[in-house]
Amino acid sequence: MSEARATNLEALVRGLSEKSRALSADLAEHTERLARRAKELEQELGAAEALLAGTVAGGNGNGDRHGPSSAGPSPAGARPAPDLERENRDFARRCVQLEEHSANLANLYAATYQLHATLDPGAVVNCIVEITVNLIGGAEFALYLLEEGKSDFALRVREGDLPPEITHLPEPVYPLEQAAVVERRTLFAVEEQEGPICCVPLLHEDRLIGLLSIYALLSHKAAFTPLDRELLELLSGQAAVALVSSQSFASIDRKLKTVQRVMDFIKKA
Repeated sequence: MSEARATNLEALVRGLSEKSRALSADLAEHTERLARRAKELEQELGAAEALLAGTVAGGNGNGDRHGPSSAGPSPAGARPAPDLERENRDFARRCVQLEEHSANLANLYAATYQLHATLDPGAVVNCIVEITVNLIGGAEFALYLLEEGKSDFALRVREGDLPPEITHLPEPVYPLEQAAVVERRTLFAVEEQEGPICCVPLLHEDRLIGLLSIYALLSHKAAFTPLDRELLELLSGQAAVALVSSQSFASIDRKLKTVQRVMDFIKKA
């Protein structure tokens, strides 16, 4: 593993660890607040039950028809039940969101680890496809990679029934793709238009090595989420690093095998 690659991976792991710690602290704080609110609700419910019991006892034993007034005033600090119920629902929803975010961070860490866990170019491409489908929710997309020694893009992966139906791109076809290549950053379509809804240039040290164009999302997903955008930004850099590393290793491995065959031939001669 090269020093630059190790540094990038270390920085990524450090960032994920910091996010995980912040998330854990946030979850602990909200859990504590929810527990306090539940305790207050139990106390107020107990006071309400005592008040109701006193009212019923007074009505049965003394014929008091004045209702709750015979049991004294309402408990101090009592809050309407609908307000408490609404706050509890808000806290429960927040806890669910935090759990989902924690799971997404775990998936992000796993995906990044998979990208850098292999030096096989084909396995890296498969990992990019898995991240695009399983984590981002892409239903139709195309992955183009620059061929070694050439200046045009070669279609490496095509998912779904989508345009363009060509295997080589001398240059990006759609305006969003062209803008992403020129501006060297991930871009999203702001309105419905022909072509992709998102373009991700794969960059390694400011060198463009590929382009991921997403044309449609899975049916259950209406739009990109903030986490999707983080994933795509990470994919833009980390996938490029993994691809370059694996391609370099494959090239060196081929050369070594060629030299080994020549040496074996010389020995036999």
